[in-house]
Amino acid sequence: MIWSTVAQMYMRSFECSRLEVAAQPRKSLATKTLDRSPRDLPRIQLSHLSRMTDSTGVFQHAVFSVPNFSEGYCTDDNARAFILAVLLGELGEEPEYVRNLATTSAAFLHHAFDLKTRRFHNT
Repeated sequence: MIWSTVAQMYMRSFECSRLEVAAQPRKSLATKTLDRSPRDLPRIQLSHLSRMTDSTGVFQHAVFSVPNFSEGYCTDDNARAFILAVLLGELGEEPEYVRNLATTSAAFLHHAFDLKTRRFHNT
């Protein structure tokens, strides 16, 4: 086996595959989009997120549905919780819960931001 010969064989194989796919007509994908059927979405359930959040932030891990306190928190999960809170607020979901989630996750992110390095650290 000579590498240059193997490489040429691979290139021929890729080219044949590309030409074969290009010659076949594409089938359109028939799907329901959210703008056509928004009522088909399930009701938003925040009970697990609520269990995973305390006054410090969102816990990083759980054992089944129970927060694993020994694993602590992480910045990226709390950033996602903040984004979720903003989106839930736009939807008008449970204002009190959303406000608490946004405040808690924003406070966590504020704590995780290092002014000297201008970067977030994972706590």
